[in-house]
Amino acid sequence: METATLSYLSLSGAKYGQESNVTALERANAAKTAGFTSIGVSLADSLSEAPNVHDAGVTTPELEWVELGRPITALDLTTLALSLSVWGVTRINAGITWRTPEPLRMIGERLRAVANVAAEHNATIAVEPVAFGWLRRVEGVQCVLAEADMPNTGLLLDMWQVYQDGPEWFGPGLARDAVEIQICGVPLIRPHGARTRFSRSQDRPTLTESGVNVTAWLTALRDAGCRAPLSVELPNSRLNTLSVTDRAAAIKAML
Repeated sequence: METATLSYLSLSGAKYGQESNVTALERANAAKTAGFTSIGVSLADSLSEAPNVHDAGVTTPELEWVELGRPITALDLTTLALSLSVWGVTRINAGITWRTPEPLRMIGERLRAVANVAAEHNATIAVEPVAFGWLRRVEGVQCVLAEADMPNTGLLLDMWQVYQDGPEWFGPGLARDAVEIQICGVPLIRPHGARTRFSRSQDRPTLTESGVNVTAWLTALRDAGCRAPLSVELPNSRLNTLSVTDRAAAIKAML
């Protein structure tokens, strides 16, 4: 399989909204030992670690997470700009999780504000449909992207999240609008209900246990002309019992 970034959630050992159980440098060293050359980082990671991570020969192109379901303050934008500069990020993951529905115009304005900051650092905003959240369908994300109308925004195709959308998950519109792809194992039977989906999304099948052919899905996107960068997003309770070094090695062996 092609070269991939090892995402923040794959190595952090943490659940959504929690800080990593290991430092960015520990994740970088584990990834490097396993044969990866890039990892995802979080806004919660210490910026002081960035030089040591990069000196270890690991790049940090992916940043988690901008929540579009709440107001974006000037401080948020300043913090984001600093993180982009220090880490050398090229793509920022964003979306809406557990939030009250808000007017499309308001969400578009937030995304536009974040995209303007990202543009100053040559970074892209990858907006993810979150299967357990309010903005859970690809069509909804595409409406937000149209409202923001910014050239450095696009779809984040997290395989687990997108598969919950139904039978159209292989559609050509995915390839056209995607700016990032995240792969993982996917259960053949889709879980129902927001809370069940939330729980299952944090304990996904491994790539070798997937009920859906991961390689076939990725190949279909590539054949449709999608050239978005690839990341492995694999939070898994069994893998989380391993050391971060063994966790990275186990994921690498699946590719």
